[in-house]
Amino acid sequence: SKKIMNYLTGFAAGGGLVALVMFTAKKGFPEYAGIVMTFPVVALLSILLSEPSSVMRIAGWGVLGAVALLFFLGTFTLLISFLGPDRRYFSLMVASIVWLAIVFIASILLKAILSS
Repeated sequence: SKKIMNYLTGFAAGGGLVALVMFTAKKGFPEYAGIVMTFPVVALLSILLSEPSSVMRIAGWGVLGAVALLFFLGTFTLLISFLGPDRRYFSLMVASIVWLAIVFIASILLKAILSS
């Protein structure tokens, strides 16, 4: 069915993007890998393959996710510069907690603002 094909398309595109980032970094171009990493494949496919009635809300809440992503990458970059690459798992964990906290707090605030 069409829904299954949409899910498979999204899965393949996401996996392809991760593979491209890893390949680009391994070939000696980490700066390009970082740029490719931010390619909005998830956003594009989510908007294209979702029900038309949901697209506006998906895009709107995607802005919140994009802001949280900036904090995630900033936190990770800051931690990795102080702790070094050997502590990348710890840095990723802390950055993920920061991302989750921002999404959680901002979504509560946005829902309160939108419902008033």
